[in-house]
Amino acid sequence: MWYGRPRQISESIDALLADPTLGAVIDPDRIAVIGHSAGGYTALALVGGCADVDRVLAHCRQHPDDAGFCQQRIAGQRVAVPSVAIPDSRDPRIRAAVAMAPPGIFFDPVSLATVSVAVRIYAAEFDAVVPARYHAEPLRQAIKPTPEFVLVRGAGHYSFVEPFPEALRRQAGEGATDPPGFDRVLFQETLRRDIAEFLDRTLR
Repeated sequence: MWYGRPRQISESIDALLADPTLGAVIDPDRIAVIGHSAGGYTALALVGGCADVDRVLAHCRQHPDDAGFCQQRIAGQRVAVPSVAIPDSRDPRIRAAVAMAPPGIFFDPVSLATVSVAVRIYAAEFDAVVPARYHAEPLRQAIKPTPEFVLVRGAGHYSFVEPFPEALRRQAGEGATDPPGFDRVLFQETLRRDIAEFLDRTLR
């Protein structure tokens, strides 16, 4: 996943720009990427963040309190380490990125200092999957130029996902759950508006 997702986005851009109908209406100078969680990782990899699996393993050994990420998603030493290094996935066609609750511990800080495009990072106050102090906050310090940073009060990791229809909420399980008192429907209205404003401003 960590190797393939950025490549899939770049190949999708290739296909869209080559399409005789869609390519004709896409401005190649105004391409952005938006992602949540592993998608947030993908967005940052596409603008220059280089992933380092050894860095993740070291983090999980040093911070067992990051249990939502290390135990559930990485499973300690049992993580599937790729047989080759994850390559630089930067796509120069992408001029802006929005990363919501990204697993930021993957990225080498040196690579983040060369990003150079507009980035907005969203973090959830009560994120139990990728706690902001270990994942989003370090990104704010490392990415250059300094990204816009939004800490969403009262939100959980999955609050960035569109609300599920009532008939699917039980099947969605954790993904449909927010911290007590958080209004996902109201937040999504604000999120959509704010992301559109960010992209209109940075891709002008």
